Amino acid sequence: MKKKYLLAAVLVFSMIFVISCSKPEEVFLKKYFNAVQMQDNDTMAAMAVEPVSFAKPFTFKIKTIGELQEGEAEFAEAVKKYQEITKKLDDLKPQVLDTNDELETAKAELAKARSFRKKKELKKKVEELQKKKDELFNQYKELQKEKQAAKEHLDTVVSIIKKSLGERVELENANIKKQFKDVVITVNSASGSKDFKVIFVRYLLDLGNRTQNGRWIILKFEPLS
Repeated sequence: MKKKYLLAAVLVFSMIFVISCSKPEEVFLKKYFNAVQMQDNDTMAAMAVEPVSFAKPFTFKIKTIGELQEGEAEFAEAVKKYQEITKKLDDLKPQVLDTNDELETAKAELAKARSFRKKKELKKKVEELQKKKDELFNQYKELQKEKQAAKEHLDTVVSIIKKSLGERVELENANIKKQFKDVVITVNSASGSKDFKVIFVRYLLDLGNRTQNGRWIILKFEPLS
């Protein structure tokens, strides 16, 4: 009986030793690739911003693990850009409306004009105002596209940060940093062998008296030539 307990203890200790000796990146990737094998889309989506699958069967091996790096989160810059474009749109809109009003007034005056000279003057004015309106309107449409792109980028940034820190985190006026590292892996699958740079990232929220550490997620699988 004692031998059985001793054997069990040795097995448990061996398992703990193997797990403790495994690199955290390797443990994370094993969990992710197990989800890929099981077609567990929910787990894949929770662990990676852009989940990828591979032709089965496949295996992976870590080649290199990069140094841990730190930097500013993208949130503040994304908000700033969105607000700047919104302000440009708000400033331009009255100019577009005023020019359109001037154009309509000039057209009405041209329709009522009787003398050749007056008609010539008003026709030139209408052409100039039409040109100005078109230029302003084109600027407005381009800014609308830029605003939409900035909004989509901001939404993406928020989604990534909340994937790490949690959906309930309040980001407005928050002091957020990020940590990231690159892990190069080789994936051997039915379609061949290929190297990928796996970009890991997590976000850290400064709460004043303490820091809330977000969980690590995979930002991207980047194929290497």
